[in-house]
Amino acid sequence: KGASPTTAPSPSAEAPTALALSPATDLITIRGTERFTIAATLSDGTTKVVQGTWGSDAPGIASAGADGTVTGTGSGEATVYADYQGLRASRRLRVVPNYNGRWSATYLTVSCAGTGDWAGDCLGPDDITRHTIGVVLQQAGIAMTGQLTPYSDIPTVPVTGAIDGTGHLALSGKVPYTIPDCQLDCLFEILSWDVVSS
Repeated sequence: KGASPTTAPSPSAEAPTALALSPATDLITIRGTERFTIAATLSDGTTKVVQGTWGSDAPGIASAGADGTVTGTGSGEATVYADYQGLRASRRLRVVPNYNGRWSATYLTVSCAGTGDWAGDCLGPDDITRHTIGVVLQQAGIAMTGQLTPYSDIPTVPVTGAIDGTGHLALSGKVPYTIPDCQLDCLFEILSWDVVSS
């Protein structure tokens, strides 16, 4: 009389043996975000999503929020990580600027090389006037494609480029242009340019 039934001890939870981060993203843009989750592999072979403690070895490049949201804050590389019950999973991320969209600027010809009858005609009044250049870019990771319009009377031409480790974008393209009313094979090409501000 008065005895109470005994309660069987609850089985201990399976201990985690490994952690993995999802998704497999390894590149984000500055001010872009990615939400990561932690999958723990348990000692019985099953997996489950768990909540861990997040961090970054370079928060000035990629910061990690408490919910696993990583935000790109500067160009470069950073390792974000998650800790759970003594285990750590990490992901190396590259953060790059977002160059998608339409860009415009002014430019000034600073040198030119002519041939034939045009050899002495470089840097005339039309050359030293500032012109507007337009570029439309499409970004896929660090690779860039786009269209450039250097003068209003030159057809849009393709350009390609890539973002380097510091976040700078180098574009290259060839712009052939037949000079109106030229009696011979008159052609100029923009062979190179340097971005002085962006």
